Amino acid sequence: MGIFTPREVWLDGFYTLVLDYSLRVSLEGALRRLWSHPSMAGCYLDRNREPADQSRVDPSLKALEAGELLGVAGLPGGRVPCLTCAFSRSDGSNTLELSLPMASLRKFYCVGIYPFSGGQEDHERKWQEEVDTWFTDIAQYVSVQEPFRIAVIGFEILLDPEFSDRIQDEVPVRHPSLLRPAKGGLEWYPQDRPLAKVLRG
Repeated sequence: MGIFTPREVWLDGFYTLVLDYSLRVSLEGALRRLWSHPSMAGCYLDRNREPADQSRVDPSLKALEAGELLGVAGLPGGRVPCLTCAFSRSDGSNTLELSLPMASLRKFYCVGIYPFSGGQEDHERKWQEEVDTWFTDIAQYVSVQEPFRIAVIGFEILLDPEFSDRIQDEVPVRHPSLLRPAKGGLEWYPQDRPLAKVLRG
């Protein structure tokens, strides 16, 4: 069975890591750094052909003009298709997104009916902790060369500049999994947890 071409592998929405930058110029370096992570294989442009049946393209904002860059993410539970997108909006936000299709995650993790259950069941917390840890490793790897304002992990995250600004000062009681710069590394706040784990750079 293919990893790109079965239609069902891209269904049910995306579990996503969003990196927020103040400057668009940072997106290019962050994109290249992300795809150089040892667990990432890509990039490709066509969902309708398997990776072995198409040429790789260099990760760049110009390549992203096609809409998205595709690849294969090596998670602890298995290899799943992934995609990256970048957005520069009129409100001044510049975001780089790495997304994993929920239908593909279900092949390797017991995700239940997430996100409709809110991620509160024990089995959901288990898979989220594993995938969030993997995303956090990606974010930490990228931040070494291209530090971000904040990073957020969750289901189809829509990030706005006001949220990014607020997170710089105070983490709310209810929040998605998020990371922000700290002295010597990053602070990681797992979903709805008040205390940060410090990740050294």
